[in-house]
Amino acid sequence: MTEERHSTMPHKCRIGMPWPIGPRVEDPIRIKEFTSALNALRWDITIARASLATVFDELGRLAHAEIRYYYARRKVAGWRGAWFRGLAWLFGTAGVLVPVIHPILLDPPKTFLSFGYLAIAGAGALLVADSVFGGSAAHGRFTTTQLKLEHVYEKFSLEWQVLLAAYDAQPEAHAAVRLLERAISFVDALHGEIASETAAWKVTLQEIKEELERQQKAKPAD
Repeated sequence: MTEERHSTMPHKCRIGMPWPIGPRVEDPIRIKEFTSALNALRWDITIARASLATVFDELGRLAHAEIRYYYARRKVAGWRGAWFRGLAWLFGTAGVLVPVIHPILLDPPKTFLSFGYLAIAGAGALLVADSVFGGSAAHGRFTTTQLKLEHVYEKFSLEWQVLLAAYDAQPEAHAAVRLLERAISFVDALHGEIASETAAWKVTLQEIKEELERQQKAKPAD
């Protein structure tokens, strides 16, 4: 029987390779691989230890993918925010200096002061763009989420080792169940942090929309 393939499923030779050769970090092929690994697990007492190791490794792959995703987004947002802020400072400074320089010039153009207003308006537009296009605020949000995910994974890894030591001392079914229950709580915590970041992103978009609407209403009528 041939394997069903979605139209966006990456080619087999790319699966398992790091991006950009392999699939993107957020590609749902990760979930398919995770499910396939779980389906291959066996829980006989002689091989249960190996199955537990597989569970930990597969969860680690999922966690690392999310951490790498937010790290990549953080780097791009940081670079973008720095450019927006730098250009806004440059335009704003130019706008402030124009009326200061104007009296010094012997024969300034009649429209010279207008360039100052344009520069200040450009600085404001750049600050708005910094918010709209995921600059400084997004960088802070992605950084916070990355650090939270790292904390969740590190805590899970240490607690897993504690439970695994108890399992090795007494390899019984209830000890394996405790490890699996800890894995479930780890998945909940991992996705909880991701959901929190998405909710914060939605709030930011709504705030930007409301601010733009207020600015539009504040404009004088023609």
